[in-house]
Amino acid sequence: MIIIKLGGSLITEKNSYRVFRESETKKAIREIANDFEDFVIIHGGGSFGHIKAKEYGLPGEINKLSSAGFSVVHNDMSYLNHLVVSIMISEGLKPMTVPISSMIFNGNFDYTMLKKYHDLGFVPVSYGDVYVKNNNFYGIYSGDNIVLDLSKIFNPDFVAFLSDVDGIFDKDPKKYRDAKLLRTINTKVEFSKPENDVTGGIENKLNTMFLIRKYTKSVYLINGYYPERLKMIGNDNFTGTVIK
Repeated sequence: MIIIKLGGSLITEKNSYRVFRESETKKAIREIANDFEDFVIIHGGGSFGHIKAKEYGLPGEINKLSSAGFSVVHNDMSYLNHLVVSIMISEGLKPMTVPISSMIFNGNFDYTMLKKYHDLGFVPVSYGDVYVKNNNFYGIYSGDNIVLDLSKIFNPDFVAFLSDVDGIFDKDPKKYRDAKLLRTINTKVEFSKPENDVTGGIENKLNTMFLIRKYTKSVYLINGYYPERLKMIGNDNFTGTVIK
């Protein structure tokens, strides 16, 4: 059993509001469907989540503005999930979405239904979304955090994050041509936080990946534009980053 995260930067144009990358998403899902039988899919929000969340002050205190934004972001994320799940169905999978809003309220988490759907042979799907953290505050629970929670429950054989880069680099590969791919990481690396990422950017992602590693054999970050690299996991010619 494995857990795969489809990053928001892979399945959306992250800086263009509600622009879905259909062909890239379909290519990744098709590869996953062909290569694996037992898995859970989590996806990020990208431009369907981050842009409006920042505009409406989410995460943040409950007020008129944030409450309006809560509905907007939740609706946008639900629509993105619809697009992802529709592709999964077209590829012959049996997805069943269990949104985080139905699993958490006032800090209480319950993944019982997601696990039941998995036990029944469905492919459980969830995604990062807004949620009510307490009576005074709206939170955002990221897809990465959901992956961590599910890793504790399922103890998967491995966890794979599909992004829009080849893996973790020693510096931003989109800014620096001499950035070097870190094929193996076993110590923490410091990164700067991008302004448009309300869930913490690459540093938070890497820290979460280290936590996930406690509950699985390996954690990988792979370029989702080349999902066939999933088949190369464990081989010497694997391209990506593995967390050990």
